[in-house]
Amino acid sequence: MIMTPHQVAAVAALGGLATAIGLILFVALALGLHAILSRLVDACDAYRTRRAYQRDQQQQRRSLGVFTDAQRAIDSLPTTDHPHKR
Repeated sequence: MIMTPHQVAAVAALGGLATAIGLILFVALALGLHAILSRLVDACDAYRTRRAYQRDQQQQRRSLGVFTDAQRAIDSLPTTDHPHKR
């Protein structure tokens, strides 16, 4: 079957439209993944910063020798970063 010039133009237009939609979806997927990964990295950094601050505070209390029974009980629990350390 021979296609008319109008049919060829319509197929070419549909192919171009499909390619454009595919590129748009690819860029949207890439941007979405980037946003998710950057939020995950930020959350991990915030967690590490908070844990480091808590460890510093704990070390300062130890060095000052200022402990209540509750602080001693909390400090005797293992940390989540290093289960073997206390």
